Amino acid sequence: MNRTCTIPFSGFYESNHDAMLDYTIEQICSDENGDIDDAKHDAAWRAIDWRKVHLAYAQEYAANLISECGIQGAAFVKLDSPREYNFRSDEIDVSIPLAELQRMRGEVDDATLRAMVADRLAPRSGFAPFYSDDLDDWGELDEWEAPQLSILVECYCDMYVKAWERDYEMVDDCNGAITAMVENALPADVLGMIYA
Repeated sequence: MNRTCTIPFSGFYESNHDAMLDYTIEQICSDENGDIDDAKHDAAWRAIDWRKVHLAYAQEYAANLISECGIQGAAFVKLDSPREYNFRSDEIDVSIPLAELQRMRGEVDDATLRAMVADRLAPRSGFAPFYSDDLDDWGELDEWEAPQLSILVECYCDMYVKAWERDYEMVDDCNGAITAMVENALPADVLGMIYA
């Protein structure tokens, strides 16, 4: 039985991931001296299908993070992007076998997971959590819901790739594919103009 939860991802809004996509557009719209051709750049920005780029990027990011952390049997499910970014950012959902989640729980340092749960779910001004900030109250792992599993997955991933490294290393791992992602999200006429 598989369970769906999010993997750690800082999203696209004002993030390193967003900056890498911006940089890629600038590069394909630059001449041999590295100077950006404003007409090409403007045309690319007006025509690009950002949903298509973000989906391809999220799929590649998920595959690389899953591989880097050795999560067996996990698969990309979807990219969930908010309509507006004032309350949350993009999230990547994956499906992970329950047996693999149980293995991951066994490998995670209990004190580290407890600290992360307490930090994320401690009641504070303007935040009344739905889940207890005490891991002992959560019950058996097969009863955990997606937000609880997501905390476990983040804690597990932190053992292999720290948060700041995820923003850079997962991008570096898929860097060769980013240009293709951008090109595939541009209409043929705009792409032709850029490479003319």
